[in-house]
Amino acid sequence: MIKRNIFDKKIKWKYERAKSRLRKKKQCGKYGYPVIVENKIVYQPYTCGCVTCPFCAVKENKRVLAKYFDFFKSLIEKNKELSFVTLTVKSDFDLKKVYESLNNGLKRLYEIRLFGRRTWEKVKKEFYKELERYEKNLFEEEKYKAERQKIFFEEFEKKYSHLIGSGLKLGQVFNCVWKLEVTYNKKTGWHPHWHSIWAGFIPKLLLLVLWRIATKGEGEIIDVRRVRGKKAIKELLKYTTKFWILNELSEIRILEIETILYNVKKIRHWGLEELEEEAKKEEIEEEKRKKYLWWVRVQLEKENLHDVWEIVREMRERGEVERFYCEAKIFCYQNGESLKTNFYLNQNGELEIKDVRVLEVLKKVERLGDLLPFKIGGNGGGGGDGGWIKEKWQEIQKKLNFDEKDLPF
Repeated sequence: MIKRNIFDKKIKWKYERAKSRLRKKKQCGKYGYPVIVENKIVYQPYTCGCVTCPFCAVKENKRVLAKYFDFFKSLIEKNKELSFVTLTVKSDFDLKKVYESLNNGLKRLYEIRLFGRRTWEKVKKEFYKELERYEKNLFEEEKYKAERQKIFFEEFEKKYSHLIGSGLKLGQVFNCVWKLEVTYNKKTGWHPHWHSIWAGFIPKLLLLVLWRIATKGEGEIIDVRRVRGKKAIKELLKYTTKFWILNELSEIRILEIETILYNVKKIRHWGLEELEEEAKKEEIEEEKRKKYLWWVRVQLEKENLHDVWEIVREMRERGEVERFYCEAKIFCYQNGESLKTNFYLNQNGELEIKDVRVLEVLKKVERLGDLLPFKIGGNGGGGGDGGWIKEKWQEIQKKLNFDEKDLPF
């Protein structure tokens, strides 16, 4: 992949970042720090962010599901018209090529001025040509499907006739959420596609015509169906990759998908800005409820958190509130001494500390220096260290993040 794109600096940069992430994948979740949330101390892991990591993939899926599920569920309950749409392009063993074709196709699809008078007449003409081809390929007993598509198109034209001549873009009329999914087949190669839920309905053959225009004839499979229940919402918000399958591929293939999908937005919007703003507010409020104990490092005795969601599923099936997960070391002293404690897993996938003695110690760590054997900014023998720690403390206060170079793996 790098040889094919030897002059592409962005690909080289993404390639190096992906390699770095994959090195951390083996230790994903093993190291982290305690966080106080509503008087409860839970474990906040450092994560690798790989799309093929079981822990990171499921965690991201839960976040996205929580963000959008209730919104679409409320629309279904209000009997709003929703459509489930799937768009794709021809599979290829070159993921960069096929992903760019898919991504650029979506951008062009948004920009199509469907309701410009000339564009509409052109699209209408192409639709009836496509309808004729579609009907020829149907068995006699299936001819009704072509007639149904024709009726759908006529209804669509009647419903939006007042917009024809306005020059509005497709993405300005239809609000929707797109979710990227990538699969792999040994015979055909990479198969990226967009799943989407639309507010409204568009005939399948009409969308096929528009998608082929947007992808310059490369658009292949289109699935358009009305949303009639919550199952379609979960289908939209499922994993970006089937990591349990992709992890069986060669290291080169795994590195390829991690490189191409690095720093790529897996969720896209047409409209729905209010939903996005609301989600951002909720994330900010959630962060405010957390109290970070950055100076207390935790190391799990267990290898990693990759199997945590399987255990959570089993717990929910059995009705268990919590379960012992593993022992952990908590380092909160300058001399390297640690506290040993047990971590318990709850039904939210959180690791909690139950040891009262350890909880009392951790609750005192409100700022750096509470448990260390010297004072911040002190003079004399420990003055240099104290000044450095004070600087670090002020820096972390400004922005609560961490440098990847400081990670223990």
